[in-house]
Amino acid sequence: MKKILVMACALSLSTGCVAVDQQMKVLEEEKQQLSVNLTTAQDRINDLTKEQERLRERLKELESLSTALEKEKTVRTDEAGALRQDVRGFLKGQMRELKNFSAKSDFLDYIGGELIERTEKSGAGMLLIDMARLFPSQGSLLAVKGFFTGACNINVVLLRPFEDQWLVVWKSDLIAVEQQGLQKVDFPVPVSCNKGDVVGYLFPAETAVPYDKGTGGMVWFESNIEVGTKIRVTDLKGLQERRAYSMGVLGLFE
Repeated sequence: MKKILVMACALSLSTGCVAVDQQMKVLEEEKQQLSVNLTTAQDRINDLTKEQERLRERLKELESLSTALEKEKTVRTDEAGALRQDVRGFLKGQMRELKNFSAKSDFLDYIGGELIERTEKSGAGMLLIDMARLFPSQGSLLAVKGFFTGACNINVVLLRPFEDQWLVVWKSDLIAVEQQGLQKVDFPVPVSCNKGDVVGYLFPAETAVPYDKGTGGMVWFESNIEVGTKIRVTDLKGLQERRAYSMGVLGLFE
């Protein structure tokens, strides 16, 4: 009986040793795998650190490039602005010279009624439209000229045919005529016009330009107008009176 017990104990001890050896082997394999994984992870970290440093250097390069480009853009914008100012100044000077030359030599084209004294007077708030004088071609309007009975304010208006109506395409700021008699007031900038356009004259207060009947084609419109207003021919008044007013516009036509 004792012999059997001794053998059982020896067998148990032997089995236990084998199991411990197997566990140690498994743990050693896991240790080696963890060591490999750690090495791989460390290599990856090193690679990422190098990539991060490379990206930082690239970012610095791009920031430096962006700063340089912004400086160049500012310089070019300033140069372009200065060039535009120079060109505008040159063109304004040329326009002044042209106006002065034209005024002295009577070189500008005139479209309007004869600038003479007349007998009749109109009311207030009227838009006078010169239907007898369609513009003969494209051109530029430079001034308004008229025989005025006194100081007044006036808006010059440009109208263009649109289907069976007249479309207001331009309206000047209020122009001040400071005294009576034959007067000419230049527009601040030339106004482009098309063939077939007509000109209108809006007097917010009393119409300070005389007229005669029977020799012209000036009609009038009595409602408020702005750029974009469309006026039907049937809304125009005075078609039968054939009024001639002592005013017109100066310009250059092709």
